[in-house]
This record gives sequence, C-alpha cells and structure tokens, in this order.
Amino acid sequence: MQSLRASAGSSRGWRLAAAAAVVVATLSVSACSPGGGGTETGGGQAPTELTIPVARQPSQLDPVSASSGTDGYIWKSVYDTLVFTGPDGEYEPRAATEWSFSEDGLTMNLTLRDDLVFSDGTPATANDLKATLERIRDTPGPSQREVEGIASIEVTSDTALTLTLSQPDPSLLRKFTGPAGIIAKAGELAEPGYGQNPIGSGPYILDLEASTPGAEYVLTKRDDHWNADNYPFSTVTVRVIEDSTALENALRSGEVDVAPSVLPASRASLESVPGIEISEVENTSQQTLIIADRDGTIQPALADVRVRQAINMAFDRENIVANAMNGLGAPSEQVFYPTFDAFDEALNDTYEYDVEGAKDLLAEAGYPDGFSVTMPSIIYSGQLEPVVGQALADIGIDVTWQPIPAQDTVTAITSKSFPLVVWPDGNDPDGTVAFGHFSPQGFLNPFGSEDPELTEMLTRARAAVSAEEASAVYQEINEWGVENAWSAPIVKSHSLVAAREGYAVVNTSYQIAPTLDQFDVSE
Repeated sequence: MQSLRASAGSSRGWRLAAAAAVVVATLSVSACSPGGGGTETGGGQAPTELTIPVARQPSQLDPVSASSGTDGYIWKSVYDTLVFTGPDGEYEPRAATEWSFSEDGLTMNLTLRDDLVFSDGTPATANDLKATLERIRDTPGPSQREVEGIASIEVTSDTALTLTLSQPDPSLLRKFTGPAGIIAKAGELAEPGYGQNPIGSGPYILDLEASTPGAEYVLTKRDDHWNADNYPFSTVTVRVIEDSTALENALRSGEVDVAPSVLPASRASLESVPGIEISEVENTSQQTLIIADRDGTIQPALADVRVRQAINMAFDRENIVANAMNGLGAPSEQVFYPTFDAFDEALNDTYEYDVEGAKDLLAEAGYPDGFSVTMPSIIYSGQLEPVVGQALADIGIDVTWQPIPAQDTVTAITSKSFPLVVWPDGNDPDGTVAFGHFSPQGFLNPFGSEDPELTEMLTRARAAVSAEEASAVYQEINEWGVENAWSAPIVKSHSLVAAREGYAVVNTSYQIAPTLDQFDVSE
C-alpha cells in the first residue's frame, strides 16, 4: 500500500498561518455598532456571531442533493467531510485520519476518527459512511458521477473500511473534500425530510426553529464537536440576498458581516465606508460560454467545429477583463486552472479576436447569415450578458435571453434546454475539470457529447495510477479541448471580498464548496 498518514488534530494552526500570509480581508477588533441585526464587536471583544449573504436559497441538504455552490456554507457545517484541502492545496484529515491506496490504484483503505458523533448524540461509524457513499452512488444527483467508480465497500471495523474501485481514480481524495465525502446517518438517510432536518457529525446544527426556509438559515455551534476550537462563531446565519444592491446596503448597515463576492462596481463606494475592507483574491472562478449542444441537437450549427471556433474568435477577452470585469481577472481560452498541472499558458494564444475571421468561418460552415439561439439568464451571468450578447451579435449570432429563477440555476445546464450557457466554474483540479467538462456523464456536458479521440484520452486518465500519469493525459485533453473549441472560456475571474471590522476572510481558493473555514475573527 502507498500510505499517507496525517495528524488528526485541529487545523486551527494552518488557518491562522494562512491568515497571516494570505488574508484577503481583515480588520482589527475595535468598537463597532452595526445596525439591523449585525454582530456586536464593541468593547474590544472578538465577535461570536457571523452573518453571511448568499445569492440563492439552498437546495436540499441531504448528501444526494448537496452541491458545490454556496449551499456549502450550510452542509459543510452540518456534516463532516472525510478530507479537507489546506491553503496550499494539500489534503488534510477531517473525518478520516488515514488513507492508503494499493499499488494498482484499485483499493483504498480509510480510517475514521473514533470520536465522530452525530448531532443526535449517536456515534458516526464506518457503517454510516458506507451507507452514505452507496446512496450517493446509486441515486441521481450532483455527486453521483464522483463515486460511480466505487464498486464495493467493506466495513472492517467501526472506524475502518475498504473501497474497491472499478478503475483507478487519482482524484478520489479531492472528491472526498466535497459532497462525496459527507458522512450522514445510515438509519435515517433515506427518510423523507432528511434534507430539511439533516443529522450530521459536523461542527454546527441547523436550528429549524430560528430559521426561515428560503430566507435565512441559522446554524448553532456544537461545543462537543471534535474540531470545535477551529470555529470561533457560536451562531452563524446564512441569509439569502439575491439583489446586489440589497447586499451592498446590508454590508453597509451591518446586517451582514462579510461578503464573499462583491461586484466591482460596488468597490469604490464600499471602500469609503469606515469599518469595511475590500480585498482581491485571484483565480477564484472562471467565466465560460459552455457550448453545451456540441452535437447540434437544438442548434445544428454548433456541431460544426468551425462554428465553435468562430465563437471563440468573437471575444475580445482583454477588453472584457479591462471593462466588463473592471480589471478583476485574466483572459482565458482553456477550462483548466493555472494552479494545476494541465494548464498551458501557450493555449491562451489560440484564438485571436477576429470578427471578420469568425464570420468567414461561419460562412464556410454554411451559415453566412448566422443563426439564432436562446440562452438562460442566470443569477451568475448578468455581468457578462451584455458583452457576450454583443460579441455573438457581431459575428451574426442573435441571442435571446430567457430569465431563470435563482433556485432553478442548475437546470439551465441539466434541462438540456439551452445550446449555450454562460457558466461560472470553480477553481477545480484537473481530474474534476476533465470529467466535468469532457466526459459524457459530466455536469458541463449535459448532452453527453462524445468523440473517439477524447474517449481514448479519458479512458487513459481513468486508468492512471499516479497523479503524474494522470496529469500528462489531462494536458492532452486540455490541448484537444482548445483546438476543437469544446467550449469558449472567456476569463479567469478574480473575486472581491469584504469584511466588516473584527472579521477576517482567509484564502480557501482550493475548496470545492464554500465553507465556514473561510471566515475567522481578526487577530
């Protein structure tokens, strides 16, 4: 076995070190009297309550439905995950204290903490993890494809189990930092209503009486949690604020204490408010025009690679970064991230901005007069909709935007109703990007597009035993994806984050989902 053993103690130490080195927004603790229900930090006392805004109401909180979006603030508090990603991308223990893989990559042994306790007071054991993994694997949901390669699970003790894989999965540890790594209670996991009142072994309990579904979710700290010292806030409120102006006003008034995502247009006005600090975090997400209908099911033109290449040539990426993004980003023509191995800077010079050249390609493909598409207007696409619509119009593609309610955002992809979708993608590792974008089962490949050459590369990636071997294949996939215009990446986005006096927001850019580990009191 190739074994990795790590300390199972509190991760508070690395968080404070990270805060010193890469704090993106921090302010000293001093007198502050926010209004409208915010947290009091007067008298030199560190705040004990935290209010976080999110742009949409969360989905169901059962493991099958848990997503990698802002729902993570809640489910990552209610549940423990097996593994955690540290500030430099290293894997650290959470519910799992030790893991090892066989030489052929087909067997994984996991050892759990012996002090995991559910919120109802019962122990969380290997049997609970087995039941959770099997339910995620066997039930359609956002994480089903993440664990589809787990062929069988054998529990060897209350704290140990062995996973047998149908093929090696070099990214399995990464998956276990997200929804696929949740431990839920076996006996109640499949019961109706579990998603509204989940039982987890995490550091917080969802307080149903204090919460208002669809508007506000209150989390109460568990002082008996094994990692309680890592969480300084006794109460956390996750408040749904869909409107950006309302969010800015809430931050000003103290109704919220932090804002993980601030619009560039709000930066100057918020920086003028005493007690609020705005800072920038690089490469936190990517804005991509997902060419979902690559087979031409809805819009036949998109099946032609020349049309897809023309779309890539329509974007003046540098101008978009400078103006639409207020300089908060970098031009990008690839879906892989510079923090991981598959990224190739040279690929960002593949498609020069060339409106006339794009028109010529459309004409060669049989569309001299262009064509029309309907695209979803989702909560995350508003900033880029004007420039995307205009860029496509400039080469002859007429766009009609169809409004999508915030709670239906994911269906903009999964419904197979739209041939093109502007979508924000997180800072994910190569394996997650490769299979999410290019696999027929991938979330960002909703029509299940395939290509023989691509299939062969994905097969080799799945069979890779070492991370180095897998990375080499992911580099090939990246090059193939750019050349074949699988999608049209536009920019790697930087984020603006805000913190009121007494609070700190630390760098957690490697996280699959937002997490309370992102927030601390300022030292």
